[in-house]
Formats: sequence, structure tokens, C-alpha cells
Amino acid sequence: AQCVFFRETNNKCSIYPNRPFDCRLYPFVLLKEKNRRFLSVHKMCPYVSSKHNSEEFKKAVCEIKKYMNGKSIKIFVSQNRHLFGEYVNYRNELEVLFEIE
Repeated sequence: AQCVFFRETNNKCSIYPNRPFDCRLYPFVLLKEKNRRFLSVHKMCPYVSSKHNSEEFKKAVCEIKKYMNGKSIKIFVSQNRHLFGEYVNYRNELEVLFEIE
């Protein structure tokens, strides 16, 4: 389903400066699976599909891992478990990168 804030007229988000946390993470996605939580990546994202095996992408994964392990983000994520989705219909489009504790 398309986001209610996406404007087809200009292909832009109407709330971009104030977009939610999970939108700010994209193409990284918070995934819940069998009571475990992970950071995954959306393989269908054009950036990911073109750079997946590159050093640039590996560096981006290292940076997001460092960010997700920051104290304030760990607290935020633990207080907002509802941000993790199961994405049952899209699971094959996601690649798990690491577990979030």
C-alpha cells in the first residue's frame, strides 16, 4: 500500500522533514520474526540492488549498525517495539543484516 503522505504529482513525501523514524531508516527496515527483532534491508530499493556487494554498501551497514547500537537509539527502540513489523507479504524482499537486542 502506498503511504498516505506520498504525493504522486511530484513524487515526494509531503511530511519529509517530519517523517517518522522508520521512514528515516529506509532502505533499512525494522523486522520482527519469532519474538526476535532485526535490522534488515529492502533488497528492492534501487540503491541496494545496485550497490549491494560494494564497499560503499558495506560501509553503510557498518554505520547503521553503529547508529542502532547508540545508547539513545537503543532506548528509543526498546520503548517503541511497535515500529518492528513482520512484513509477511514482503519478507522475501528483506535481507536480515543483524539482530537488535
